[in-house]
Amino acid sequence: MAQEREELVEKINNAPGFRINHILEDIDRQVNELQMVAEAMANFTARCQRVSWKVSKITGGIALLLFLFGDVLLKSLISYPESTMITAVRNGTFSLGNLIIPIIFALVVLAIGALSFSKVIYPQMLKRALANGADLVRIDNDYRKNLWKKLETKVRENLEGLSVRDIWSGYGRSLAKIQGFLNVDLKRYYNKIVK
Repeated sequence: MAQEREELVEKINNAPGFRINHILEDIDRQVNELQMVAEAMANFTARCQRVSWKVSKITGGIALLLFLFGDVLLKSLISYPESTMITAVRNGTFSLGNLIIPIIFALVVLAIGALSFSKVIYPQMLKRALANGADLVRIDNDYRKNLWKKLETKVRENLEGLSVRDIWSGYGRSLAKIQGFLNVDLKRYYNKIVK
């Protein structure tokens, strides 16, 4: 009877450590789930950002060319305006009126670029991501494969909730913080329990 009592006391004394360990394992599981969702979202937004920058560079280059030479092209086609911006600068007769057509050309091209990304390119990228969301995460073992099966609908819901403006949100920073917690903080907590 005394031996059983000692074993029971020992189990009770060890129980808080087991409970804390169980809590940390639960936290680990939840943070891994959060990490996978954040990883998918960060990868999708990073892809969109890269494409957006490409569209911006191309659109900006065309807008600059049309700002500088659009009125020259227009004059060669329909003989309007009488004096192009470049000719007015070279002749010393430049006025703000010479900027109207180049600015219009540049703004129209920039608007077309922005609309093409937000109304055509982004929806196509979103459609592809929704069709094959597994491409957004690293699935290199059975644990991550099972975790993806569990979280695929959550990632899909998050993707469906994104707008074009959201591609510049901080999913990458969030992912880095989650990975830091998993790799540094949580390990430190586990080590404190072991010691």
